[in-house]
Amino acid sequence: DKAISCVVLEKTGKPCMSCGFSRDFHSYLHLNSVDIVNPLSLKVFSFFLIQLILRSLLIFIDPKSRQIMAADILFTVIGFGICFFDLILGLA
Repeated sequence: DKAISCVVLEKTGKPCMSCGFSRDFHSYLHLNSVDIVNPLSLKVFSFFLIQLILRSLLIFIDPKSRQIMAADILFTVIGFGICFFDLILGLA
């Protein structure tokens, strides 16, 4: 079982801003918070989990409503900005 390595880490010797995300996501899905490697992974994982839950709930509400679509777009943009802010700053 060979783990996938980070190209940035291999080339520069420094971990990238998203190093450990896959491993951390696996830990979150198994309710294991002991083996968390990257503190930014919780924000990103939470964003995708909340999106999954809210989009699933939209099936039961009127998915064609313009107000619901507007609220969904607004929430997604704001949530994305909050959750990925540190990663975006790290790329600059």
